[in-house]
Amino acid sequence: MNVKAKISHQIWSHWMKHLVNICIPAGPNGTYVIPQCDLNRWKRLIDTDFEDLTAEEKESDYEIAELYMKDLKVINKDYKSIATNKLLKEI
Repeated sequence: MNVKAKISHQIWSHWMKHLVNICIPAGPNGTYVIPQCDLNRWKRLIDTDFEDLTAEEKESDYEIAELYMKDLKVINKDYKSIATNKLLKEI
């Protein structure tokens, strides 16, 4: 479970760095504004299935996924190990 949580945090952190970098300071109280063009695009992407993304948008998702494939392989290996051990105990 720790690996899944680690991946989740890394993806979130990567996204937050991007978001903070594009936001525009809006006042002396520390308020920031998300540019309207980015907000509109993200709203569209929220409601878009992966299969319906543009080639460029899919490529961006592939790049992010590739960053975490090593950790995902560890999760898969752990699950296979757990399943194998469970089957062996049942025999």
